Amino acid sequence: MNISKYKYIGIDFEYVADGDDIKHLICCVMHGANGSELRFWLRNGQDTDKLKRTLKRMKRGTGYVFVAHAMELAEARCFTKLGIDPLEFDWRDTWMEAKILTNSFFQNAPESCSLIECIAKYLTVQ
Repeated sequence: MNISKYKYIGIDFEYVADGDDIKHLICCVMHGANGSELRFWLRNGQDTDKLKRTLKRMKRGTGYVFVAHAMELAEARCFTKLGIDPLEFDWRDTWMEAKILTNSFFQNAPESCSLIECIAKYLTVQ
């Protein structure tokens, strides 16, 4: 696999939830591997259409890969709240990758896979 053909985009949403139910989207930020950044303010719907148009250009097959931590619990639900099917996109989930690396799918696994712990363990600041 030629990894250089993919455009990795870190994506994060902030939102208000009641349990598993996302009530309001606050914002979405995307960071490109090249240092670019896109911010969308969603609280009052200001940038909602702009975000949807942007995401439409990043569907599976376009070379974009979204990177998120525990995306099934957060980003995928935010896509659904926007009326967008998250399965139409390519994803890399850092939480899932950490679980695989540490073999911590087992109930009593010693490794924790929080975002902060993953950053501390796997990223080296240069």
